Amino acid sequence: MNQAKSGNEIVHLHTVSAGELQTLFEKGKRDQLSCIICHKPVKLFIGIHETPYFYHSDPSQVPCDMPISEPINEENPLEYMEQNGFRIPTSRTITETKTITEPFLKSRPITGNPKYSDKPSCLAQSEEPYFQELASSGVVLDAEQLKAVTTIDGPILVLSGAGSGKTRVLTVRTAYMLTVKKIDPKSIMLVTFTAKSAKEMQQRLLGYPYMTPSLVSQIVSGTFHSIFYKILIFHEPAKWQRDFLLKWEWEKEKVLKQAGRELELDEKEFAYDQALQQIGLWKNSLAFPEDIQPKDDWEKSCLFLYKKYEEYKQQTGKYDFDDMLVGCYVFLKNHPDFLKKYQQRFNYFLVDEFQDINKVQYELIKLLSAESKNVCAVGDDDQSIYSFREAIRSLF
Repeated sequence: MNQAKSGNEIVHLHTVSAGELQTLFEKGKRDQLSCIICHKPVKLFIGIHETPYFYHSDPSQVPCDMPISEPINEENPLEYMEQNGFRIPTSRTITETKTITEPFLKSRPITGNPKYSDKPSCLAQSEEPYFQELASSGVVLDAEQLKAVTTIDGPILVLSGAGSGKTRVLTVRTAYMLTVKKIDPKSIMLVTFTAKSAKEMQQRLLGYPYMTPSLVSQIVSGTFHSIFYKILIFHEPAKWQRDFLLKWEWEKEKVLKQAGRELELDEKEFAYDQALQQIGLWKNSLAFPEDIQPKDDWEKSCLFLYKKYEEYKQQTGKYDFDDMLVGCYVFLKNHPDFLKKYQQRFNYFLVDEFQDINKVQYELIKLLSAESKNVCAVGDDDQSIYSFREAIRSLF
């Protein structure tokens, strides 16, 4: 059947647009469509190979013989009814209706797809029993990942896209070094960019064969700030007390605004928050006030504030987060005996999100790994947030 009743209206399938078919299908499921002859419920069939049609909901119902209605005559489209002595046109849709002659294309087979081929497992390329046990626990590496994990000595850089298993390479490599190569966990430094990432890596490590909490806890892992700040408070506890930390932006801006009054900078117009970012950029690039040649008036103002900001911290003993890394770098450079001890203690460095490393972080890793050269860095250079990208390749 190509006709059915929906409410007070008769639906003609040859005047229904393709977008309305789903609505009619849903109405049929709710028994809101009926046969115009026997008035029993009907449903709408929508298939791939056949043209849509109405059919009775009761499978035992004999199909009613129904002539195909003709489309509405466009020359006389209105129908009328008598009401209170007036001849009133009946309501009709104001949307455009199109006659669908071929609502569905005929199906055809898909051609040109390559044949499926199963990728060879990395287990066939490694006879190490440890990787067999990893695979049984659901941790499988491909050939490139396996190569990165088992290349222990010397520098190695892993560049790969998001979600490609860079973190897995770091954690499996760490577990492989501890369990198979029997490397002292205290000689490994695992650096991440967030505390959350460091915690996730520790949890992953604990899920690998033969990894125990006591073994994982001996690895020096954490963010750049947490690791190098611990070095500072160990050697200079009086200078780096936590009470002296400028941790809030408003504290820093207050210092800059006080210095800005000497230049008669308008606090409402001058962007002190951006000036703080500029100072942080200089400091993380190891550019100190005496090294900077300002290029414009903006940088001249920022440089003046930079000098005043550093003078204030020296007079009060305050420091900020940027000073943790710069301070550790200066300390190691000025104390070669302590630097030598750390170089001898740490023989292996693993760095996550290496594309986001800045210059001071790069120089710290370069200092500590100067003797061993055993640095494994993973990252995605297409997602770098710094313009200082040469660090990714110059270290290697």
